[in-house]
Amino acid sequence: MFIKASSVTCLLTVSSLMLCGVSDSALASGVVCTNKTSASSTMVEMQALTKLSMADAQKTALDAIGAKKVKKIESSELEVEDSCLVYSFDIKLTGSTGVTEVMVDALTGKVISQKKESALQEAAESAADKNK
Repeated sequence: MFIKASSVTCLLTVSSLMLCGVSDSALASGVVCTNKTSASSTMVEMQALTKLSMADAQKTALDAIGAKKVKKIESSELEVEDSCLVYSFDIKLTGSTGVTEVMVDALTGKVISQKKESALQEAAESAADKNK
C-alpha cells in the first residue's frame, strides 16, 4: 500500500515496516530521514532493508568528522532512531570529552545527524536503550 503526503511517499510492507522516499524539496525543509521503520522491527527485518554495509556507513561517519581526530569508536549499531533506520556510531575524539554521535541513513548512506554527547548524556541514552 502506498501512502503519499506532500513530498513524502511511503510504502507500507506486509511486515508493517514503512519505507518512505522524500523529495529534494522536503529535505530542504528539514526532513532528513528517507525511511520510516517500526521500532519493533527485528534485526533480520532491519538488515534486509539496508542498502549499505556497516563498514561503508562507518567510513562515511569517520569521513564526516575527520578520521584523523578519531581516538576510538566506542560503539556502532544498526537501530531505529526516531522511526528512522540508521547506523549509529559513538566516536571518541582525541583531546575531547564525551563522544560524537554520528547517524548514517541505512538506505542512502548520508549522514543525517552529528552531535556531541557528554558522558552524562551518553550514560542516559545507554540506560534508555536497555529499557527498550
